[in-house]
Amino acid sequence: MRAVELFCGIGLSSLGIVRAGATLVGANDIQAKFIDIFNSQDLLPSVGITGDTDAYEIPECDLLSAGPVCKAFSPGATVFGTKGKEDDRNTFPHLLRAIERSRPKYLLIENSSGLQRFKGYINEILDKLSYYGYKVDWGEVDCFNYGVPQHRRRVVFLGSPKGSWRLIPPSPTEYIHYPKTVGECLYKPPEADVGTPLTRPLSEGERAYWDRDPRHEKKHPPLKPEKPASTVVSNYKRGIPYGVVKMPDGELRMCGPRLMARLQGVPDEYSINTGSRTRMLEGIGNGFPPNVVEHLIRSLS
Repeated sequence: MRAVELFCGIGLSSLGIVRAGATLVGANDIQAKFIDIFNSQDLLPSVGITGDTDAYEIPECDLLSAGPVCKAFSPGATVFGTKGKEDDRNTFPHLLRAIERSRPKYLLIENSSGLQRFKGYINEILDKLSYYGYKVDWGEVDCFNYGVPQHRRRVVFLGSPKGSWRLIPPSPTEYIHYPKTVGECLYKPPEADVGTPLTRPLSEGERAYWDRDPRHEKKHPPLKPEKPASTVVSNYKRGIPYGVVKMPDGELRMCGPRLMARLQGVPDEYSINTGSRTRMLEGIGNGFPPNVVEHLIRSLS
């Protein structure tokens, strides 16, 4: 199966495509900083191209996978004001135009669970895909059920010509040996991560930000080793309250890129040493766990 990934970011979904046995023949993202990371990975073919989706010449493919920018729908972005379809960050129109001109046999689309707040727009998307000849099964998935140690809820659309691709959840025992908690991801980082620890102490500014208002801990509680992570986010420029883990001794520390990658189900062979720490954390937080993509594609075959 030949596959193309749109809005590919740093390649987490693409990694799932490759692990499922498909041949990744193309990938596109508008942000060069993410494509640089994508093309530097030994686990991925160097097929990433920077540019606007509308200008991207999509290679012939059987499967088109895409995670359109979710900020127009994300519950976590409501504080900034999200307008769904009318939001200028909504990239579904770009994706639909890409599907119209490429017409792959299968579609795998994921987005924020907050998309479900816009039922009318979901129906518009489904109607357009039906017009293009796809029967779509869709619903919300919790990535935790796919062997990812975080409760990350996303909306997934599976498109096929006859409706044969169904969104079937994994069996309760399928991922029983995968990490379930933050603590299970706190083991020693690989040698390639020298100088990049799993966690780091809070800076004076971060500590002051945290201590200034006790409501931070109630609204965005720190990750706890004995539990799965809450949704990994990408907005690390703000620092606190995101990305804080409460260590077994009670100390609060900031998560590093490797820990965040593990919480997304990304293997240690994936390099986190390309570009800045902030860029890597942003790319990881924007990604869709490869475990889920791999499972969905394998369910098709």
